[in-house]
Amino acid sequence: IWLTEPIPAPRLEVRGLDGASHSLERYRGRSLLLNFWATWCLPCQIELADLQRHRAEIEARGLLPLLVSVDEPGEEAKVRQYVRSQGLTWPILLANAEVVRAYSLLLRHLLDEASDLVIPTTFVVNESGDIIRFYAGRTSAEQVLRDLALLPKGSDVRSELARLALPFPGRAYAARFQRNWVQLADTFALAGLTGQALAYLRHGIQTQPGHAQAFDRLGLLYAHQGRWQEALDAHQEAAKLGLSGAEVESHLATALAQLGRLAEAAAAAPRALAARPQEAEPQRTWAAITSRRGSPQAALPALQRSLQLDPENAGGHYNLGLMLQKLGRPSEALDAFRR
Repeated sequence: IWLTEPIPAPRLEVRGLDGASHSLERYRGRSLLLNFWATWCLPCQIELADLQRHRAEIEARGLLPLLVSVDEPGEEAKVRQYVRSQGLTWPILLANAEVVRAYSLLLRHLLDEASDLVIPTTFVVNESGDIIRFYAGRTSAEQVLRDLALLPKGSDVRSELARLALPFPGRAYAARFQRNWVQLADTFALAGLTGQALAYLRHGIQTQPGHAQAFDRLGLLYAHQGRWQEALDAHQEAAKLGLSGAEVESHLATALAQLGRLAEAAAAAPRALAARPQEAEPQRTWAAITSRRGSPQAALPALQRSLQLDPENAGGHYNLGLMLQKLGRPSEALDAFRR
């Protein structure tokens, strides 16, 4: 499958069979064939033997295969014995759970189906570290070599990739496709791979500088890491690019409050409330800012309203307990904490 738009390969920092640490950055500037395989996989065995037979031709095209074993961590000796018996000469890398998870998530995004990493799967990675083609399932050296001859060159890589990815006859009415970088980043963030999610958002912003939603999501990830000034900068850029509504105003207000800029936060929070009065988050944001400004009594109705709208929010009940305790209502605070 050719990709209509190059996508940076997920970070891969693993130990090799040589005992050294390997990362894709180490090989930046070279075209790679990133092959995921296992000793127990018969199609992998056939594929690797075929690639090894055509080693001279593959390397003559400037391509370096990196063979990533997904065997269990305790089976390194088995991997070593197999590599020796087959005479495999390319770098052998040992995948960890995070790498398998990252490349599984990428495949789900590319194929739009809930499937884990298929073994074997092979990615063609260009000199810039971007995936431009992949093979899900067994391929052959002949197929790879034939495809290498078609690799896009020059400045207009995107148009050439689209032509390869959509080889249909007729007149093209849409010739530019844009990846949903926010959706891809969300997938990685929800899986706990925040660093990779940030990398995809930054890349999306670089390729689509006016992507307001990507800036807002970037701000949320910074906030999750406690990087509040960077979060504020990103949310402000999203607003400057025209993103409006309760969410961005709430995010702005929260970041401002965390930075101690309570007066500015108090100005942003009502805009979020006005935009979406029936949503819980703007109510929670307004309540938190008002309380921090020394008016817990004034904040109480907004927090109670947020819990009417979102009754299962544990953090909201906890904050309600803190507020009631501050107001000298311990029995009600206790109920909130128990809830």
